This record gives sequence, structure tokens and C-alpha cells, in this order.
Amino acid sequence: MQFQYRVSNPFFFMHQSRLDNWLRHFASSTALDQHVSQVLVKNSSRSTSIPRPFVLENSLRHCQRLPWNCVLVLGNLDSRREAEECTHCIAFELVAAYFVSWILEERLRNATFILLFRTLATVVLGLEASKSLFSQLLNSLFRAPMSFYDSTPLGRILSRVSSDLSIIDLDIHFCLVFACRAAINASSNLVVLAAGISPTETESVEIFFQKYYFSTAQELMRINGTTKSFVANHLAKSVSGGITIRAFNEEERFLAKNFDLIDTNATALCMSLLPSGTFSSGFIGMALSYGLSLNISLMYAIQNQCTIANYIISVERLNQYMHIPSEVTEIVEGNRPPANWPDAGKVEIRNLQIRYRADTLLVLSGISCIFKGGHKVGIVGTGSGKSTLIGALFLLVEPAGGKIIVDGIDISTIGLHDLRSRFGIIPQDPTLFNGTVRFNLDPLSQHSDQEIWEVLLVL
Repeated sequence: MQFQYRVSNPFFFMHQSRLDNWLRHFASSTALDQHVSQVLVKNSSRSTSIPRPFVLENSLRHCQRLPWNCVLVLGNLDSRREAEECTHCIAFELVAAYFVSWILEERLRNATFILLFRTLATVVLGLEASKSLFSQLLNSLFRAPMSFYDSTPLGRILSRVSSDLSIIDLDIHFCLVFACRAAINASSNLVVLAAGISPTETESVEIFFQKYYFSTAQELMRINGTTKSFVANHLAKSVSGGITIRAFNEEERFLAKNFDLIDTNATALCMSLLPSGTFSSGFIGMALSYGLSLNISLMYAIQNQCTIANYIISVERLNQYMHIPSEVTEIVEGNRPPANWPDAGKVEIRNLQIRYRADTLLVLSGISCIFKGGHKVGIVGTGSGKSTLIGALFLLVEPAGGKIIVDGIDISTIGLHDLRSRFGIIPQDPTLFNGTVRFNLDPLSQHSDQEIWEVLLVL
């Protein structure tokens, strides 16, 4: 780039000024070799100047390259906030820059096409990657067994599907482009300076600090994800138990606990790096003389590489939940029950053995009994295995041994959809039903109104 400039809001500039007046202004200028501090561009339909002027800090003899540089400002935004603010004007910027460059200089067309391709590729590929990760994560969580939710705090799941997924959606693809650009700029500067000085020592120092930072920063990101899940879990439990907390006047204790968890999470992110020595003025002068552009390029290269390395931890955390062992197949094509199954309702349990995890003791050990169809059977007593038996009927917990046979069919041999769609359960916690009576009796709309009326008359 042969001159430096600042554009406070390139879209505002291109939108508020007419292209013909802008070209006429520079074409009629007679002081092409003089340096100016600023040029106020006025709108032909308004009498007021633009609040933030377009500033040139070098010779106007290079003004014919202005359209390409306007687009470069859009492509070189160094923060996600700025990128989000300018996302809606990408198309206008690129089209305007292309036609201006067509008029002023033909050889800039290819560069505009390259920038257009890079921008579109970043948006499209980043969106597709995020959608793919989200669909795999959602499918894995929906297919996870009930034992996973029994042993995993709710806040840990919420942390992954909120903050980690937000980083993947909004930050990673932009940061990846910035990291590649900064690495290319730093490598180019090193190649140019290699003819005059040897950059070996500089590279070794940078690589040393980079490796030292990676080893600590990535672990800090893991600690941050773990401690943040405690905050989300405590908040979810406080909201669900708000009535009980207020009834026992424990608001202050829960609020203090919440502050402690937030402090623990923030403490895991505190990090201080202090220089261990000083440099002589001669060394500083040489560094400023020979590496004025190199140090900036290296700074951005390392900063973006460290940022992308920290963001990748979010992908790692999502990947852990994308490979959760799933439940059995929903539909077994070769072994589907009849359409009217179960017709009698006979349940036969043969030597049923159930444990919740492989390394734990049996909860139900060798249970055998028969429930005849049409009978009402009650299981009472604390710790008698009521919830475990109900979970076994729906295969929420897979039996470690034995069988459950319903009307002559072993429920472990059929798909989960065929099994759970034929059974019904009434939860023990009372709830207020939302929606119509028909929706609560038949949420999947699989029965006619006449069939629902018949059920209501029987009840």
C-alpha cells in the first residue's frame, strides 16, 4: 500500500456521496503533489458535511487507487464488533468498489474479484461448518441415554450449547481469516528483512513465548469452560427453586454462592505477563529502524494465532458431546411389532438385572414376575425400585441381564420408537397442562376425534 489513510465509516462515505461528484472533485484538483490533512466530501443533495470526513494522509497522486483501498478497510477489520457492523454493507461496498476500479484502473478488477471470493467463501464456509456442528451436537444430545443426563449437570450442557456454540458461530471463521492474513504479512516481512539481517534469533524468541502461552492459555480455556458450567448450573437451580429459596429466606446465601462461583470463573482467566529485563537504546533504535513493519506484523500474527488456539477449545468441548454413546436404534426394520401391539397388556419379567453404570452394583437383581393384562398393580415402598422398573419398561436404562416380555415380544429386540410410542406414563409430579385436551391426549395427532372421545368416556 503506497499511502496510509483512515476511513471512520466507509459505508457512510460511499452511501452519502455521489460517485460523479467524488470523481469530479479529484479530477479537477490541481494540487496532486501536495499533502493535505483532510478532504470533506459533501453530499450533492445535502448542504451539511459528513460528520466523519474521509482523511488522506499522503499524496493525492495515488487517489486513483482509492476504491480498492476502501474495500480493503472492510476486509481488514480487526474486531468482530466492527465486522458485524459492516456485514450488512458488504455487497454495496464490493459493487461500488468494482465499478469505481473499472473506471479508474482496469488491473484492479482481478483484486476486487479475489476479495469478493474471499469474503463469500468465509461467510459460506463458516456458516456451513457451524450448521454441521450444531446438527451433529443436537442429534447426539437427543439420542443420548438417560444415564448421561443423570450424571451430567445441566449447566455444563448449557455452557456448551450457548457460549461455546456462540464462539463457533461468530468468532472462529473471522479470526481464522485474520490469523492467515497476519501470518502471510509476517512471513513476507521476514523474507524481505532476511536479505539484511538474520531473523533466526527473533523467530526463536517468538516461538518460545508462543509455545509457553499455548500451554497455559489452552488449559485456562478448559478451566474457564468448567467453572462457567458451575455458574450456569447454580443459576438454573436457583431459578427452578426460587419459591423454596424465598420461603426459607435464603436469598442472600444463594446470591453469595452465585458471586463466589462468578469470582472463581473470573479468577481462572486472570493472567499477567511481565518483562524480565530491559533493552538498550541502541538495540531499540535498530529494532525500530529495521523492523518497524515486522514487529507489527508479528504482533498481529501471534495475537491472532493465540486467539484462534483459544477458540478451538470450544470446538474441542463440543466434540466431546458430539460422540456420546447413543441409545439403541429407533426402528428395527426386520423386527417391528404388529400395529395393534400390545393388545392384552401382559407384562412378563424374567430374571431382570439392572445397573445404572458398568462399575456400580445391581439396582434390581434377578427380578421375576408376571403382570396380567387389565390388572392394576401397585409397587410401594422407599427404594423398592419403582422408578428403575418404569425406566426399564421404556428402555431408559438397558438391562444388564434378563428380559421384559410384553404380549410375547421381547422389548429389547424392537426399536425405541415402536416401544415408546405404544406405552404411556403419567408423571408423579403434578403439572398444569398447556393447550387443549386433545393435544395433551394425542400430542402427535395420530388418532381421530372419535377415538379420543371414546377414551374420555372410558375414563
